[in-house]
Amino acid sequence: SEIKRNLEQGVRNEVRIMTIHGAKGLQAPIVFLPDTMSKPNAPKAPLWTSLGDKGAQMVPLWAPSTGDYGPVLAQLRDGAIDEQNREQNRLLYVAMTRAADRLYVCGWRGHRKAPDDCWYHLMRAGLEELGEVVGDGEAPRADVESIAEWRAAAGRLAAERSGYAYEGYLRLRIDAVIERLATILAQATLTRPDRAAIAAWTVRLRNWANEAGVYPRRGGGNEAAQAAFLRGLDADYRARRLRFVVRALNEMYDAFRSTDVTGALDQIKRRIYDLLEELRRCRDAAVLSRRCRDMAAAIQAGREDNIGALIGLVADDFGLSGIGQRVDHVLDQTSQSALPGEAQRALLHSFLGFAFWDVLAFTVTSWRDVGEFDEIRVDRISPDDANSLRRGGEEAILKGVGLGHFAAFFSRRHRENDYLWGRLHGAERLIDIIVSSAELEGAAKDINVRAVKKRAFNAILDAESMHLGMSADLLAELRQEIAAL
Repeated sequence: SEIKRNLEQGVRNEVRIMTIHGAKGLQAPIVFLPDTMSKPNAPKAPLWTSLGDKGAQMVPLWAPSTGDYGPVLAQLRDGAIDEQNREQNRLLYVAMTRAADRLYVCGWRGHRKAPDDCWYHLMRAGLEELGEVVGDGEAPRADVESIAEWRAAAGRLAAERSGYAYEGYLRLRIDAVIERLATILAQATLTRPDRAAIAAWTVRLRNWANEAGVYPRRGGGNEAAQAAFLRGLDADYRARRLRFVVRALNEMYDAFRSTDVTGALDQIKRRIYDLLEELRRCRDAAVLSRRCRDMAAAIQAGREDNIGALIGLVADDFGLSGIGQRVDHVLDQTSQSALPGEAQRALLHSFLGFAFWDVLAFTVTSWRDVGEFDEIRVDRISPDDANSLRRGGEEAILKGVGLGHFAAFFSRRHRENDYLWGRLHGAERLIDIIVSSAELEGAAKDINVRAVKKRAFNAILDAESMHLGMSADLLAELRQEIAAL
């Protein structure tokens, strides 16, 4: 995963003016998007094509005006416009995720009307759509029934407002579910599934999905089949939505610093992580029942061909509807927690707004430059960070740092010293890392960190004392320092 660089590192108190391409991978507390009401011009001839098999030499096609375009050139232009729009959506994703605290969306226009699909209108429509779902004003009462209605309304609005892009988004989601199912079913039917076995299951599932109307079609597909398929099998969508909510929760810790509020945030996160763990089970064949495995094996062997029945069994084993109900209960209980109304509303908006966000983001999340949904925590194991016993870092503690870090080669005493300190520092930092993670989950309140470290340090000295014959003095000094902790 990619760790975002921070504009605050080594930067004076200043305003930086950057292109979106230049800002990839960066993040700042406040970001302004100054020009969001214009769009790049449509691609013009000459347009390049191979006019043959893939890999053939490219040739340009040109016409003096769009009225002179023939069918080939018109098709090339439409494809170029589609790719330009996709690139603009990818850049919009990057632009919207550069701000850590505030994003200001600005724009200007002349006599001409701004395009309906410019960034300003897209972002404004998304915010207005959330208002249409839950209304404006104070945080609404988020009971289970209301949440279910709002979630359904958000899904309908996302489909209506996304236009032609929604069909492509649906196809990507269905493809992703089929690829995941193919892997799980191959694992369930073979001891060591290879790519060929997974590919065979992918073909079976796609053929069934096409016949059942799961894939969208021109003139409309089987919407009921699509909804049932995704609702029962798309565990990854539900996991993405919960991670999206967790990201919103993480941002609330800086805005609401009281103990009551942070405690409520910790409790909500803990419950969400429990739900994410349940969703993670749907990535492995172990979730499948014996009946489901037997039917998959029969299909694999050619004795059975009822893919639809198998899909139903897999959906039953996933149990996503039950998980969805527990998610609604988590949101329902926020109104009874110590969260202020502003935080409750922000949490609800992140949950419901994900339907709109995913239409845009899911198509580009495979690109390396769009960042991560999950917070990435980096921990270091170094003498500079392990200060329970002695301070001063490597220069004051380690013997081998002299002579260009070769000093320990000429002294066993030095090697024993550095080896022992390496074990002590490693144990201390691992304890710190585990406790830090436990604090995020609200599970560190009863941990006596100092006592745990003392036990670990003494266990290391007991294990190593018989092997470090030239370090008796160091061992004695360390036992005294541990006792004094």
